[in-house]
Amino acid sequence: MKKNAFALAMVLWISAILMASTIYLISMYKKSVDNAKGLNDKLIAELKADSNIEKLKFYALTGKFQKNYINNNFFNFPTKLYLNNKNQYIDNNITFNLEAPGSMLSIYSTNSEIINKIVQSSTNTKIKYKDTYSDWIDLDSVTSLNGAENGFYSVSSLYKCSNIGVIQHPEELFLIKYFDELNNNQKRKIIHFFHYGIYSHLNPNTITQEFASSIMQLNEFDINELKALYNKDYTRYKNKLYLLLQKNGYTDAITSSSMSLYGTITVLYKNTLVKKEFNIMFKPAYNQPYTVYKNTLYTD
Repeated sequence: MKKNAFALAMVLWISAILMASTIYLISMYKKSVDNAKGLNDKLIAELKADSNIEKLKFYALTGKFQKNYINNNFFNFPTKLYLNNKNQYIDNNITFNLEAPGSMLSIYSTNSEIINKIVQSSTNTKIKYKDTYSDWIDLDSVTSLNGAENGFYSVSSLYKCSNIGVIQHPEELFLIKYFDELNNNQKRKIIHFFHYGIYSHLNPNTITQEFASSIMQLNEFDINELKALYNKDYTRYKNKLYLLLQKNGYTDAITSSSMSLYGTITVLYKNTLVKKEFNIMFKPAYNQPYTVYKNTLYTD
């Protein structure tokens, strides 16, 4: 009797172990399947983002740049894509945010006076940012009155001055003395004034009032006059804005339509969100129809 009870107990124990092992294997298999589905969803979302960026390139190349938008009759795309950094839905799960870099400055060719105006306007400070900016990019080791060369950075940080004549990315600014003391809100505001392409021309067709105010330090009368001209006489608006840009040291201002795009695309596929940032300069007269300066992927 005892032997039968022991045997039954062993059978039940072995059955329990087998059942637990089976449940564990099933849970692991389910987890593997879920991971595979998630990876597949991410891949599909990325492919959708890439394919719609390619469509956008064709849309812009064959479309017409207007004051605040691009116009084109393109299959499965809106007839107008606005350049105001607002959400524009391609369908329920795909969104573009677009700007024309003609309403921003190229970080590669911006001079110290403009940098100083932008940062002082964005921070409400009187710090001479242009001196540390000039020392950061110049080719020598001579320190300006309020500047900083390698001697300063060797004590306060692990890096040295760029000393290559240009800033390569807007966020590089915040490695520089005084710039590194700005808070995140101020940094975001400053970065919004710059794009990453090599072309420096401003486009008054797409320039924002905030930009004009920060760059040119316009008073309220000038701002209101620009607004009135924009609504009533766009040609006079462009001419006045052009002269104000020239007067304030930005000699590369032009009035032709922008042929470049800066923006992001967001794709939601099932539970996967993919966001890509891009900066595209179109060159229809060159062998290459366009150049992508930045294409960064974010995944949630």
